[in-house]
Amino acid sequence: MLRSPSKILGSLALPAAGRALLGAVALIAACSAESPPPPVFASPDAEIQPVALPDGQPTLIEQDAGAREAAVSSVEGGGQPGSSKEAGSTPGTCPVTDVPPSSPYRAAVCWAVTQQIIEAPGGLFKPDDGLERALMARHLVLLKHGSSFTASKTPLFDDVPASDPSFAYVQRLAEDLITVGCTVQGKSFCPHQLGTNAHAASLAVRTKHGPSFAPASSSPYFVDVTPQHWAFTAVQLLLEDKAASSCAAQKYCPDTAIPRGRWAMLLHDYLK
Repeated sequence: MLRSPSKILGSLALPAAGRALLGAVALIAACSAESPPPPVFASPDAEIQPVALPDGQPTLIEQDAGAREAAVSSVEGGGQPGSSKEAGSTPGTCPVTDVPPSSPYRAAVCWAVTQQIIEAPGGLFKPDDGLERALMARHLVLLKHGSSFTASKTPLFDDVPASDPSFAYVQRLAEDLITVGCTVQGKSFCPHQLGTNAHAASLAVRTKHGPSFAPASSSPYFVDVTPQHWAFTAVQLLLEDKAASSCAAQKYCPDTAIPRGRWAMLLHDYLK
């Protein structure tokens, strides 16, 4: 307990002026000791609230380009083509020159080329070009199995002979029940036909869910993909999986050739 200023002064033999000065000092010290410390106010951090996107906003396939660019840095070096690690790759680098950071395709393209799933000769990916069904088969098999896989040597399709460069990939895709060909009879694969949005939906959904799948809704989400369309169930499920987007108001454009950039996004965002 602190002694009062008068008691402190009484115990000292000092001149009157000294006692007065010491008394003032003691009084200030006593008051300071009995006063509570000033409150400390913590400056609140601004909270980042999750934003619920309304219907019609970009889905998983059309994420912000900045988020995609950040995803590129997660690619690690080492491994086999089609695996999660690729020899010679450097985190954060992109081996293509014609897909700028502002492109919505950027992260997916960088990942696909770095993993040697899709080729970009001379650093040119040509994201707006279409691609043949044979290449789609190659990409899906590399993504699913890597470069080491087996396939039957007996041709399953009349238009993909054993001498075809895509033979092993098409064979394995059929053996995995991801494709049944491009005709009702199932004897043709149409390897040189440009892959469409409908082809992409069917192949992607079968790769992810297997040959047996069913969407939650039988009511068409797109006006141009009705229940009578051969790819109806795949397109429905692709949208329910938040991996499909419209090409126009309530349209999917199923018969339009899918650009290489969008195909890379489907592989990256939906299947990897």
